[in-house]
Amino acid sequence: MSNSLPKKEEKNRGFSLVELLVVVGIIAILISVVIVGSQTVRSRGRDAQVRSDVSTIILAFERFRNNSADSPNYRYPGVYNQVQCLKASGTCWGGAYNGNSTISANLANYLSTIPTPPGTKSGELRHDAYLFYSGSSDPFGLGIGNGSWLVWPQEKPIPDCKGLARQESDGIYYCYQLLR
Repeated sequence: MSNSLPKKEEKNRGFSLVELLVVVGIIAILISVVIVGSQTVRSRGRDAQVRSDVSTIILAFERFRNNSADSPNYRYPGVYNQVQCLKASGTCWGGAYNGNSTISANLANYLSTIPTPPGTKSGELRHDAYLFYSGSSDPFGLGIGNGSWLVWPQEKPIPDCKGLARQESDGIYYCYQLLR
């Protein structure tokens, strides 16, 4: 009598549909984590760029005001009691404020270029320009008083705003910073 047993059929080598779905699901979760992380890093980078621009702009304003040849009355540049865009030409905030002001020409000796806030949506302050106001009224209707104000945007709350920081209807945080 022979001792031979029937041969077992060889099992197909491969993955089942469930195993493939689990692997695809894990890969999708990992990709979403990477995408969210990269968006956060980009947002922080844009906010850091804004803070750097603001420091540069404020320094240019201070240098202009402290130069007796440029500012014999020890005032900031621009038209008094008028909100102005810090850009060479055009309008900003949907055409509400003039960018053809003397402010860009006055700051030309102190800034190589007028910085533009990083942004993605046309018509938003962060896309068009930084705003500057010097005067005796409250043009923004925020109860912040008179003086010289620089308005700048950020995507996240602004812990380093030395003025009034608030979130507007477009979801962006704006700092209304009084220049001293």
